[in-house]
Amino acid sequence: MIVMVNERYTTDLQPKLPSLPVPELAQTLTSLEIWATPLLNQQTAEDFYHLVRQFSQTDGPILQKRLISLARQTSGSWLAPIWEESYLTSRQPLQNSTNFAFTVDPAVIPPAASQSYLAAQIIDRLTGAYLSYATGNQPLETYRNGNLMDMSYYQNFFKAMRLARLGKDSFYQGDSEITNQQVAIISGRQLYFVTVTDADGRQLPAEKIAADLTEILTQPASDSPFVGEFTGLPRDQAAQQLTALLEDDHNRTIWHAVSDALFTVSFETAPADHNYLRETLLGVTNRFVDKPLQIVIYSDSHVGFAIEHSRVDGVPALNLIQHALTGLGDHSRWSMKTTPPKPVSFHLTPELTSQLKLAADQNQRVAGQITITTAAFDHFGKNQIKQFGVSPDAFFHIALALAMYRLTGTWQSIYEPVSMRNFYQGRTEDARSVSLEKKRFIAAFEHQEDPRDLKQLFETAAKAHTTRIRLAQQGFGVERHLLGLETVFNQNQNGLKIAKTFFASPQLAKLRTDFLSTTSIPFPVIQGLSFAPTSPKGYGVYYGILKDDIRLAVSSWQGAEFSPNQWLVAIGKALDDLHEMVLSWPKNRNRL
Repeated sequence: MIVMVNERYTTDLQPKLPSLPVPELAQTLTSLEIWATPLLNQQTAEDFYHLVRQFSQTDGPILQKRLISLARQTSGSWLAPIWEESYLTSRQPLQNSTNFAFTVDPAVIPPAASQSYLAAQIIDRLTGAYLSYATGNQPLETYRNGNLMDMSYYQNFFKAMRLARLGKDSFYQGDSEITNQQVAIISGRQLYFVTVTDADGRQLPAEKIAADLTEILTQPASDSPFVGEFTGLPRDQAAQQLTALLEDDHNRTIWHAVSDALFTVSFETAPADHNYLRETLLGVTNRFVDKPLQIVIYSDSHVGFAIEHSRVDGVPALNLIQHALTGLGDHSRWSMKTTPPKPVSFHLTPELTSQLKLAADQNQRVAGQITITTAAFDHFGKNQIKQFGVSPDAFFHIALALAMYRLTGTWQSIYEPVSMRNFYQGRTEDARSVSLEKKRFIAAFEHQEDPRDLKQLFETAAKAHTTRIRLAQQGFGVERHLLGLETVFNQNQNGLKIAKTFFASPQLAKLRTDFLSTTSIPFPVIQGLSFAPTSPKGYGVYYGILKDDIRLAVSSWQGAEFSPNQWLVAIGKALDDLHEMVLSWPKNRNRL
């Protein structure tokens, strides 16, 4: 066994990156008032300003000192363990709470590729990526200006698994071994292991993996539910069932092998409704939904990826996947012979078998709670928006706020994650995208005010959006700082009466409640990306702004006031209307 203890992307990188700052309390509280104002009426806003001033003069400075002390005692980012704790303590089913999924643009998939060879190529590329991190051969990533990016989370995609525990899950991270590594394959509700490196740590040929997978695909399906159904349950329920399952030494050995596998590949029948994105996110039939990296290969060669979110984020995930999907071939014949992999079976008592069937039924009901719809907006994209001198992200979020106002007649909180990979273990901040500047522009736009005034209001709104994003990238957002303050408050609440009122205030709750939770990862390989709405009455919105089009997906709970399709229509109309307005400006008329 060869174990590579490679610290190039973690502790060796740490001194080369700045530490995530703890912002000044006054700066955060000033920004908090600005962020909350457009969501509140005059009276509730004034009440909130008063509460913020009380907090800033009493308990706030006490908690700020505690957070600074915590940051000094933390070897990495002060935010990272707090953020991870929020994931691991969530008790909801992963597939309809924190996991996210995306589907691959069919244009990336070779039309003549067999299912097994397609899967083998992806396995081969991802195994190579794992080895490059384990051995330290992966180049360091940099921004355009040459500054280094955080890479500490890449290894969390491999040989890892979130483990269900009562009250709070744990996270298994295997050693960075390179010899005799395996990938867990699930097909027909049966579990197999395919070896992808040899005894010297060298990759086995893709043709060998394809031959193994071809044999697996010829095997009959099991009539019983797959044991991974337990991982789709609410986490305390999952913990109880897994505790019973793992009382058996044989089962415990298999579960460890799954945890230690590089990643999983599931072979699935193509969904009858062709909603591959929904199936990739919510399907549990042939899955372990708590593996960080889950690949789904459909019978018609569509491909999806599901990601468990607790220790990884979207951009590193897509960097890996883009590498895995670049230059796929369509070879479908090989002469290599192989010993057929055998399915690995768990020892199931009658009680566990009964519980597994109940889990499968429950997971189907969970999947039925969410609707996901995708669309491709092809009227224009990043290239034309940039010609107008406007940030594409700002343009989209102004359109999104306009669509929300038109559809609901209200102003609600919109969540936009912002990467902080310029810091060690930076993860993400968020920038609430509804602002007074956007609100003023939209009110004027809807009342068809003078075009010259609209132009100034639009540019002011776009600039305010970009400024807020930039501050968040620099670690000077609002909500992660508040999360840190609330964390140290919850550790010791004695005598802190104002803090309790502050953190429980309805005004802060309104800001923190994601009516629209958005994400943008503009990779051409993505056909659609989705996740569950993050609040009971909210919606999930993906937007990928590419050169000439914008790829969209909206998720909603069943019974929501507005359907995903209504949102997609409203967003498309808002984009077109803003585009028409900008084109009407004198300097842009020649672009018609």
